[in-house]
Amino acid sequence: MAADLRGQSTHGHGAAAPDQNLTAGQDSGTGPGSAQGSARAAPQAVRDVLAGAESFTRKWGVEKALARLASRMADMPAFARRIVHNDWFEGFIIFCVIVNAAIIGFDAQLSDSHPFHGSARMLDLLFLLIFTAELGLKLIAFGMRGFLRNGWNLFDLIVVAASWSQAIPALSALRVLRVLRVLRLLHVVPQMRRIIESLSGAIPGIGATLAVLFVVFFIGSVMATTLYGDLWPERFGTLGSSALTLFQLTLFDNWGDVVFTVMNEKGAPSAWIFFIIFTFLAAFAVMNLFIGVIVEAVQQSQTRIVTEKIGEVGGDLREVGAELGAVEADMESLASAQKAAETNAARREQLMADELAAIRLELAALREALGTKA
Repeated sequence: MAADLRGQSTHGHGAAAPDQNLTAGQDSGTGPGSAQGSARAAPQAVRDVLAGAESFTRKWGVEKALARLASRMADMPAFARRIVHNDWFEGFIIFCVIVNAAIIGFDAQLSDSHPFHGSARMLDLLFLLIFTAELGLKLIAFGMRGFLRNGWNLFDLIVVAASWSQAIPALSALRVLRVLRVLRLLHVVPQMRRIIESLSGAIPGIGATLAVLFVVFFIGSVMATTLYGDLWPERFGTLGSSALTLFQLTLFDNWGDVVFTVMNEKGAPSAWIFFIIFTFLAAFAVMNLFIGVIVEAVQQSQTRIVTEKIGEVGGDLREVGAELGAVEADMESLASAQKAAETNAARREQLMADELAAIRLELAALREALGTKA
């Protein structure tokens, strides 16, 4: 009995010791349980913060607002394209360019001390902001690649950037470049734009014509220097002075004075032959050829525009024809279906009539049989 009591007391003390150690470890906060508890508490705090943020967004509709904002941002290029291609917007830009040109001309007449000088500068800045906003809309509408692919957009960008350079104090002398904004009329007005595009298409022909004109002037300058260089060195002493004098003659500037001076005062009575031939070739033949190249380019441009419009109308007519063909096909199918329905109805009527006739015959046969029995 004593041994059993000692064993039990020994086991009781052994079991109590770990409990005391655990209690001491929990009280001191240095045991392994406290480390695991803190490690669990950190993710729980993060989850609580995320849950609070989620409830906040649901309560105040932040998610829906962000979704609406994302959808509107996705629709922004299409909205910007509708604005840029709107006729009212284009008319407003043309009006701004014209009014801005008038203000620039009015401001050029004023001195810095004029009472309207400050107002003109403010209006000029306002129009510059409008043109900058227009470029921003085009950039949003077409994207960077589409914006840079159009040469007119690059032209507008250069003009607006040159206008903004006047805001830099070190570049205030470039304020004169703001007049380049008037050139935007060449872009925003469709008729002017077509003329510029036609001239750009005529550049190869213009280059060839200028080459022919250069050859004519070179030959005429050499001949004039050789024939009249010693007689009148101030006018024909060098190739440069001869070319300048001949160019003056092609413009009919003092044509008679120069020719009669060479004939009467310089001792070359037959000089009129050379000057008439050269003036005819340079002033009439080559210059008219130059004008003809430009006119032909403009006509080709107009023909191309008309052809494009005819092609568009032809495409529309083809679409209308295809729609009409589809409608006719539908009508034919409806007509065939109606005919088939009428045919089926006639067959059904005929079957019903045959059945009625058969029933009548059977009834007549039954009556005869009943009469015979009676």
